Amino acid sequence: MAATSTLVRYEDPLEVGEWSAIARFLAGYSGNTRISYTTDLRLLAAWCTDRGIRLLGVRRAHLETFAQTVDQEGRRRSTVTRRLSTLCSFYRYCHLEALLLGTGPQGAAPKGRPGVPDVGLDRNELGALLGRF
Repeated sequence: MAATSTLVRYEDPLEVGEWSAIARFLAGYSGNTRISYTTDLRLLAAWCTDRGIRLLGVRRAHLETFAQTVDQEGRRRSTVTRRLSTLCSFYRYCHLEALLLGTGPQGAAPKGRPGVPDVGLDRNELGALLGRF
């Protein structure tokens, strides 16, 4: 019997320009930072694909909804904050490189990161913690 093969066409949800933007952004990082940033961007890309949103066409409201989704999945606040920091850096890079479709979320950068409350120690909590040592 002759072996037959079937060619399956893989539909990549990201366009070439989106892959290029991600690759160029990640080229500036290495090690664990690059691994974390890759994961964050992969998760956003999947989220966008599920909703029919182009990665380079994301708006601030999309990022806020994405942050709420990650938060509702039970992720720690520090994880949500780090992911948003990655995405803010990515979109700032895309803005500076003129890669965004339309106006994009670049307006989010100067106004702060959306949807995540401040998570840190205030002066009294820091003093109490340091007083233990």
